[in-house]
Amino acid sequence: MSFNATYLLLALTLAVGLPLVQANAVKNAVVVPVTIMAMLVFAFKGSIDWTLGAVMGAGSIAGGVLGARLATSLQARKCERRVFGRCQVTLKSTV
Repeated sequence: MSFNATYLLLALTLAVGLPLVQANAVKNAVVVPVTIMAMLVFAFKGSIDWTLGAVMGAGSIAGGVLGARLATSLQARKCERRVFGRCQVTLKSTV
């Protein structure tokens, strides 16, 4: 996930007020088409290490599955506001 996608997720949860799981779904709907287009451009130019990409892709899928399970668990609700509160403090202190 790019840095801009992180800001998009923060904006969707903090400014728009979407729950984390829904905000993440919207973020992914925006990021996936952009990622596919970028991959096609790099593939056309022959700039992709497909072996490394497959390993990274497998890790990304595994992380997505585990992240989705964690995000929809009962413990996630308890941690969600604390994590985003810390993000807000961090972002405000760096500006």
